[in-house]
Amino acid sequence: MTFVKRLRRLNLIVGISLVLGVNAIGALPRVYKGVQHPVGHEIVSVFIPSGEQRDILTPVEDVKTNGFRDTGQRVQVYLRNGYKDDIVTFYPRITVLVLLAMAFIHALSKVLARWA
Repeated sequence: MTFVKRLRRLNLIVGISLVLGVNAIGALPRVYKGVQHPVGHEIVSVFIPSGEQRDILTPVEDVKTNGFRDTGQRVQVYLRNGYKDDIVTFYPRITVLVLLAMAFIHALSKVLARWA
């Protein structure tokens, strides 16, 4: 097998593998790890205050009685920022660049074949 045929075959195998790999990665769901550790409900995280002046404190209320009653305890509440992203993402720029590189290498191999 000549060098040009090996170059074309390698170009085709690597190019198709890259295109499939890039688009497969874009189709897989991604889970983003949150900074906070969820406690209780999965959407919020509750922490005991650290004592810093900039802490925003939320009162804890008791709902077992006839209405809301302040328990006197204060906590820090954060929205949880860890989530699963099920949206399929495509990488058209990378796919187009790989296909253009494949076309360039194929054209270059034709030029090399004429010189050989």
